[in-house]
Amino acid sequence: DSTKFTYNCDEKEGEVVLYYENKDLRMVKDSYAEHSHFSSSTKYYVKNNSVFFIFKEETAWNFDEGGTPEKPETKDDINEKRIYVLNNKAIQCLEKNYTNRSKGNNRNPDSIPNKETKCDVSELMKNYNLILKNKDRKGEINCL
Repeated sequence: DSTKFTYNCDEKEGEVVLYYENKDLRMVKDSYAEHSHFSSSTKYYVKNNSVFFIFKEETAWNFDEGGTPEKPETKDDINEKRIYVLNNKAIQCLEKNYTNRSKGNNRNPDSIPNKETKCDVSELMKNYNLILKNKDRKGEINCL
C-alpha cells in the first residue's frame, strides 16, 4: 500500500510517497524539482520505524556544446549519495558523480565506483521527520 501528498514551497514543487507493508512504513520517497534545471529524489528505507538507509539522487541539467537552437544538446550532472544509518546517525557514506549527455556515448553509471565520504544526515533526518508530521495530509500543502 502507499499514500502520497504534494507540496509547493516557493520554487520547490514536490511529491512524497509513503510505502507500507502490512501497515508498517517501509520506504518514503521525496521527489522535487526546483528552478526547472534541478531535480532531487531521496528515498528513506525504514525498518522497525527507524531509517537504516538513504539513497539521494540530484540532477542538474544544462545546455551542452554542439547543439543548434532547433536541436540543442543537453547534459545532466548527476550526484548519487548512499548513506547507511544507525540510530539516526550516518555510519557510512558513499558518493558517485557522473554526467549523461543527450548526444549519447555515456558511461554506464553502474561501472562508476562509489567513493567513501564524510556526511551529515541531520538535514535529511529533519526532512524525514517533517514528512512524517505531514504524512496523513491529503492533497497539496505549502512547505514541509
